[in-house]
Amino acid sequence: MDGVLLVDKPSGPTSFEIVRLVRRLTGTRRVGHAGTLDPLASGLLAVCLGTHTRLVPYLVAGEKCYAARVALGRGTDTDDADGETVATAPVPSLTRALIDRATSQFVGEIAQRPPRFSALKIDGQAAYRRARRGEEIVLAPRKVVIRAIEITDVGTDEIGLDVRCGAGTYIRALARDLAVALGTVGHVVALRRTEASGFDVSEAVPADHVERLAASGELERRLHVGAAALRRMPRIALNEEDAESISCGRAIPRPAELSIPSNVALLAPDGALLAVARAEGALLCVERGFPVTAPRRPSRRGSWS
Repeated sequence: MDGVLLVDKPSGPTSFEIVRLVRRLTGTRRVGHAGTLDPLASGLLAVCLGTHTRLVPYLVAGEKCYAARVALGRGTDTDDADGETVATAPVPSLTRALIDRATSQFVGEIAQRPPRFSALKIDGQAAYRRARRGEEIVLAPRKVVIRAIEITDVGTDEIGLDVRCGAGTYIRALARDLAVALGTVGHVVALRRTEASGFDVSEAVPADHVERLAASGELERRLHVGAAALRRMPRIALNEEDAESISCGRAIPRPAELSIPSNVALLAPDGALLAVARAEGALLCVERGFPVTAPRRPSRRGSWS
């Protein structure tokens, strides 16, 4: 089974547990996800099966949208509600004007220090494993991009936010730093990913429906296959000559309309995804190729082989 399955993950299970569920139900060995969701978080998780695990780097790189709820007055070691309290502070009188001024500091390219409890590797080991052992973790700030922050709700000690951001952004870290900008401490109490990789969570299969759909044979119909899984990537339909070159791993001339270096999906004349290519000067060079499935032909006995 090859394709990308959109799953609406509930709060509670890890992203890997969803991957393991899909692997078991489909019998597909190669399964991975395009962007971890914390156990606390719910929402859109793109699960890649078979040859489409090769698309993970491109799906992860896209913009994402989150709906978050931030509680103020208490900071935790994980920057979310699952952690232990490490600080408390009074909460100022919250107004939209005050929050607007604070959120404006975080829109654009910023330096963000990831949470101590994260999957980032330190000397080959995940930071959260070291943190759980009580080791002192110091993660260097990283450049991330936050496109927009919209205030959706203001309470006495909680704020609702919609955040559009680039890859690598931690909403837990944003909540922590936003609280400090407001003169207090805080953490995430609810988080939902609503968009990722060009898809919306409304298109996803609820996690508790996956088993039923697999049993009925309907799950495969919910897969996004080939170029349909790369919504935000430009695509070019090739003629037969160029398609043959790409299938053999050879570079082809870059079309004039592809004016800037970027990744592009290359399609066979019948629309099948042949490769993801990168622009190098005047050429398109294969970065990841995909096998072309030959049509099944009837055997002499009349059955399909």
